Amino acid sequence: MIRRDAETMTPMHAAGWLVVQMAWLLGSVTSYCPAQGWEVPRARDRNPDPAVFETVITVSEQELQLVGGKKTRMMTYNGSIPGPTIEAEIGTRLIVHVINLMSEPTLVHWHGVEVPAQMDGTPLSQAPIPKSGYHRYEFTLNNAATYWYHSHEKTNEQVERGLYGALIVRDPKHDAAVGVPRERERLIFLDDISLDKNNQLTPFSTDPRADFMPWKRAEDLVNSRVGNHLLINGRVVSGDKLPTFEVEDGVGYRLRFISVANGRVFRLGIPEGASRWYGIGSDQGLWNSAELIKPIGKVKNVLGHHDELISNPDPRVGTTFTPSDRLEVVVVPRGKVGEEVFLESHDMVKGKHIAYRDPKGELWFGHDHFDGAGKPMNLFRFKIVKGAGGSPTTWTPPKQLRWDPIQPLVADKNTRARPLPVFFGHGLPNRDTGSAMFFISVADPEGILKKVRARQMVVPADYDPQPFMKLRPEDGFHVRAGDTRVWEVINFTGTDHNFHTHGFRFQHLETEFIDLDEADNCRTEKPLRLAYEDTIRTPRRPGLTSGRSYTIVRLATRFDDAARPAALRRTHGELVAGGLAPSANMSGGWLVHCHFLEHTIQGMRSFITVTR
Repeated sequence: MIRRDAETMTPMHAAGWLVVQMAWLLGSVTSYCPAQGWEVPRARDRNPDPAVFETVITVSEQELQLVGGKKTRMMTYNGSIPGPTIEAEIGTRLIVHVINLMSEPTLVHWHGVEVPAQMDGTPLSQAPIPKSGYHRYEFTLNNAATYWYHSHEKTNEQVERGLYGALIVRDPKHDAAVGVPRERERLIFLDDISLDKNNQLTPFSTDPRADFMPWKRAEDLVNSRVGNHLLINGRVVSGDKLPTFEVEDGVGYRLRFISVANGRVFRLGIPEGASRWYGIGSDQGLWNSAELIKPIGKVKNVLGHHDELISNPDPRVGTTFTPSDRLEVVVVPRGKVGEEVFLESHDMVKGKHIAYRDPKGELWFGHDHFDGAGKPMNLFRFKIVKGAGGSPTTWTPPKQLRWDPIQPLVADKNTRARPLPVFFGHGLPNRDTGSAMFFISVADPEGILKKVRARQMVVPADYDPQPFMKLRPEDGFHVRAGDTRVWEVINFTGTDHNFHTHGFRFQHLETEFIDLDEADNCRTEKPLRLAYEDTIRTPRRPGLTSGRSYTIVRLATRFDDAARPAALRRTHGELVAGGLAPSANMSGGWLVHCHFLEHTIQGMRSFITVTR
C-alpha cells in the first residue's frame, strides 16, 4: 500500500517518490484486469483490508487504433479507453492514487459521488495535478449507484480524448431485489468522437487558436461538439461493426449505461416486438420500482420544413441520455435461437441551431429545420443463443426494487421563499471569430426572477449576464449545511441544456413551460417518477420569441446527508466550501453547470458556497 501524508506532490517530489515506490507502482500496469472484446477493464484492489478498495490510476497519452489507418493520439487512464472500472460495496473506503504522466495538468472528478468538498476533483476543490505530479483521493462510498470519473481540467478536450471511467457502488440487498446475477451484467459507455482525415481529433471550438470559419465555430459551440464516429466502450461502432452480446431467450440482462459524450444526445429504443426492457435506476441508484420502456416509433414532423417522419420526441417513449446521464435497465430478449434484437439510437428534436450572416455581415443563430430528422442507427445487437441447459426462469419486474424506498424531500417553510435561481442563456456569436458567451448567472437575479414570476417579458441581457469567468468569490449560490432549497432552473434559450450539481443530489419536482404569446404552449409536467438525480435535461423554451418564452425546472435539494445512515454521512465540516479558489484547508466551492461541455467551457457554470 502507498502511504503518503501529503495529498498532492510537485513534479520534483513525485519523480523521486515514484522511484522509491516503483515496486508497488508497477501494479499500475497490472492494477486492472484487461478488457476482452467490447468489455471494459476492471480496476484491481491492492489493499488486503476488505473495508478498503485501493488502486492506482496513471494518466498518459497513447496512440490507439480507433479506425483503419493511422493511430489516434488519445489520453488514457491506465492505458485504456474507458479507464478501469472501480467496483466496490457501499460503505467501502476508496483510495485512488493518481499519477499524471501526461504533458499537461489534469484532475479527476468523481461524477455524482457525494464526496467531501476537497475530494471533488475540480479547479475549485484542488490545484490541478501537474505534469509528473501525484494526487491521492480518499473518501467513503456512501450510496449505491452507477457513477463515473473523468477529467475536470480542460474538460471538453480531455474527456473527448478519452479520460473517463466507471465507478460502480453496490448494495447487495439492491442487487438481490433486481434478481440478475453479475455474470449477466454489462457496462456500456455511450460516446462519439470527431476525427479528421488523418484520424486525429478535429480542433476544439473552445480553443481561440484553432482555425475555424466563424459560422462553423458558432455552430459547434451552440450545439456542443458532436462527433462523426459513434463509440461504445471506447470502440468505433459502424454498420458492419457492432458489439454483439449473446443472450438466452427470456432471461434478464442488466445494462448500466453511461453517456460520456460532449454534446450528443442519445435516445435509445428497442423496436416493436416480443423483447422487453425495463428501466430500474438512474444517476443516483435504483428507483422504487421498474418501468417498462416503450418503443419509440415514428411521428409526423411539425417543427421542420420537410415532410419526413421523425422519431417520436415524446419523452415517455424510449429513453433519453443527455451528456453525463446514467441509466440502469433490465433487457429481456425474446426470440428463437439465432435471431437478433437490435438496440437503436434515435435522433430527437432538441433545438439544434445553425449560424448565418445577415446582410450587414452580423452572425446570428437560427433553427435547424432538420433538427431531429436523423435516421435511427443500430448501436449493438443481442443474439439469441441456446442456454446451457434446463429451462431458465423468465425475468419479471419485482414489485419493489429497494429495501430503503426513496421518500420525497420535505422542504422547510422557507424553501419557496428562498429559491436558488439559475438562468440559462448565451450571447450572439462574434462576427469575426464566431465565439459566443454562455452563462447561468446574472448580476441581478432577484430582478429577473421577479419578472419571470410575474409572467413578463424578460431580456437576460438587461440583467448583466455573468459567465463563470466574471464571477467573484462573493457571487454564486449561498446555502447553509442542512438547508433544504429549491433550484429554479430557467432556460431562456431555444436549445436543450442540462443541469448538473456537484456534491448534492436532487429530486425533480416539476417542469413548467411558459409562452406569453401562445397559451397552448403553456403547461406543467410532473416528473415521470420519484428519484434522486444529479443531472437533468432542461428543455428549450416552447415559443419562438426570446424573452417571451422560457422553461422552469424545479428541483429540491437538501444540503447534507441526513437521509443516510449515520456511518455514511459526511460531516458538515466536509461540506463547507467557498471563496472560488482552493486553499490548504478548504475547497473553493461546489460547481454547478451545464454538462454540454462546450457550453461549460464558454461560461455556463457557477458555484455553491456552503457554510455551517
